[in-house]
Amino acid sequence: MLAPGHTSRMRKRYTEKQKKDFKERFIQTRRYQIALAVPVFGPLLLLLAGKRAVADLGLQPMLLGTALLLAVAAGFSWLNWRCPACRKHLGWTLNPPCCPRCRVEFSS
Repeated sequence: MLAPGHTSRMRKRYTEKQKKDFKERFIQTRRYQIALAVPVFGPLLLLLAGKRAVADLGLQPMLLGTALLLAVAAGFSWLNWRCPACRKHLGWTLNPPCCPRCRVEFSS
């Protein structure tokens, strides 16, 4: 039995306008996540495949720069990839049909 005031199993009711707003905010959040891949994977590919760039710049600066970029990207992703309704993290999928916590739907 749940304690008084415990809402983990209770679903909040949203208006149609709120649901539409959540879907629009989710689309923008997903765009940010996808856009994040460009500055992250570019240097990673350069590091993995670009022997000349590593030779010109040196391995240590390339590794430090890549590690810093990954840390910043991970932090941004952790803050960005959240449900627009309950603000809980959305997990590891890029296109969830709904929030795994509050069940607000993101797809039409």
